[in-house]
Amino acid sequence: MALVVDPARGVLVNSVSTSMRLRTVVAAVGAMAMAGLGVGTAYASEAPANKPNSEVAMVNGLNFRAGPDTSYAARGMLYANDEVEIITYRNPGPGQWDKVRLLRSSAGGLPAGSVGWVKQSYLTAPTCASGSDDQCQLYGGG
Repeated sequence: MALVVDPARGVLVNSVSTSMRLRTVVAAVGAMAMAGLGVGTAYASEAPANKPNSEVAMVNGLNFRAGPDTSYAARGMLYANDEVEIITYRNPGPGQWDKVRLLRSSAGGLPAGSVGWVKQSYLTAPTCASGSDDQCQLYGGG
């Protein structure tokens, strides 16, 4: 038997009990889940530098989800021209999901500042008609 430290009591013991091992595993899994590193969770990348810092929904009724997949619950809906800031993304390419923050209250009733996930293919760069004045000056558009 090896000597180990029991962190709950702060003393050396000859072995670690099953309950202590279980508590350690549960604490590690909880920490991983809070850090977003759980089993099956893809690493979220930073927003690409070549994308504008905001985009707008192209459709009415775009699900604003709790996570980057259709298996996550919808928290509400975005409507055409609801503007969002892209925080990060997952699965670059055709299956990309963007983690976004609403810049203004959405037409669907979600408050400004709400954070959620949307399918990237339903977002586009804002135009002067749909985006903020800052976006119009930075990116132009019609």
